[in-house]
Amino acid sequence: MRKLLLLFAILAPLWLCGQKLTLTVNSSAPRGDTLHLQRIQRVQLTDEHQRFEGSIVYRDVAALPYTAKAVFKPKEKLAAGYYQVTVGDTLLFPLLISENKSQKITVNIDANGAVDFANSLENSNFQRYTEQMAAIRHSEDSLNRVYEEARATLPQYILQDLVQRLSASAERLSADLQALQSRTISENPGTLLASIVKLSMPLPPPPAYILQDRGRMTAYAAEHAFENFTFTDGRLCTTPQAMDIVIDACGNLFYMNPAESPAIAEKWLNRLQANADNYHAVFNVMERAFGTIGVSFWTEEIYLAMLKNALSYSQLEERRVKYYQQIYELQSKNLAGAQLPDLHIQWGDSTTSTFYELKSDYTLLYLHDPDCHTCAAVRALLAKNAELNQAIASGRLTVVTLYFGKNETAWHRYLQSEANPKYLHGWDYLGEIEAGDLFDLRAIPVIFLLDKDKRVIRKNIAHFEISDWLRHLKIIP
Repeated sequence: MRKLLLLFAILAPLWLCGQKLTLTVNSSAPRGDTLHLQRIQRVQLTDEHQRFEGSIVYRDVAALPYTAKAVFKPKEKLAAGYYQVTVGDTLLFPLLISENKSQKITVNIDANGAVDFANSLENSNFQRYTEQMAAIRHSEDSLNRVYEEARATLPQYILQDLVQRLSASAERLSADLQALQSRTISENPGTLLASIVKLSMPLPPPPAYILQDRGRMTAYAAEHAFENFTFTDGRLCTTPQAMDIVIDACGNLFYMNPAESPAIAEKWLNRLQANADNYHAVFNVMERAFGTIGVSFWTEEIYLAMLKNALSYSQLEERRVKYYQQIYELQSKNLAGAQLPDLHIQWGDSTTSTFYELKSDYTLLYLHDPDCHTCAAVRALLAKNAELNQAIASGRLTVVTLYFGKNETAWHRYLQSEANPKYLHGWDYLGEIEAGDLFDLRAIPVIFLLDKDKRVIRKNIAHFEISDWLRHLKIIP
């Protein structure tokens, strides 16, 4: 008996992490060829139209022909969370699994496509909640359309009376919505459904003075993004509802005041530490945005705050610990306010000096490789920057291009055919940068804006930021 108890103790964690699912889909009129049982694989971020946007990518757990009776029996044990069943790219129905136990769920689809869960109360409740929510939203949209049409056609004295009646209707719909959400949460305690519904509840309204300031509204939205997030419920990170909130939150974080955004990011992560699944899932999305070099939203200050938080988290995945330590040390180099290390430089005229011997009110230091196509493209953009050329002509700013590699032939070729005569061109001929690992050179070019003491004013300054900084520092009018 004791051996059996010991065996149970060893195997129980394996049983608890996921169980077998049998999902039967009965359809009166199958549409399409293949049914897919899917769950979220990752969040994909884009900057189309210069906006922070994201889409959710799903992966198949199982797939089978769409027949009158299709039975899913996935080989892998399914952990509790959000799943969906699609035919091709069309969603048939979402599927919530709240418990890590073996389940047999039957779904009936009639000839009109209506879905009925025969033996899953939570999914039936989720479907009913979704339908009622859609009806309320439809009514809200109808009120808005009536108002817009009336505003364009009715005289003011009639419009005022209509607005009062529409406002009363809108308040009733808002009350209906809150009642529906509260009722659904109370009737489905401890379920994933309850956490999803809580997630959809409205945020507390901002103070009136914030409404008039777009920057403050962005910061308010970022700070309160996770207000209704059940941090202890690790199932939430498997849902598109939660991931949509993370995408929107990251967008607001990116657009808000950069002096405040790292603290907000750290606040999120501190609260997310209540559950490792949620923490790692949200961190992954944030890392794709703010910690991926080459992505438009890469923001070193936010990513450093994230790395610092991750390295303090006791449940950080082991595979990440060493990597994040290395990245944190690398990205902590040469932050704003730090003095760059002195270097021995060979200049384009073959003379040598140290970097500190170069005297200028301001320096734009451009670390590059002559054979780097991106470096050449950025140099071409800098050459066309009228404000930068004006600052050089004033004598207050010196542009220094610095090659940090070992290929002397490439260096001389660059001097002969590509070097801008308005700049100073140097070569780290002793290899001090590489030997001392002095800069984060994972993506080049790297551009620093420095003061007269070679202290960093702006690290990784983007080419499109330079003109604004020149005006901010009054280098140019």
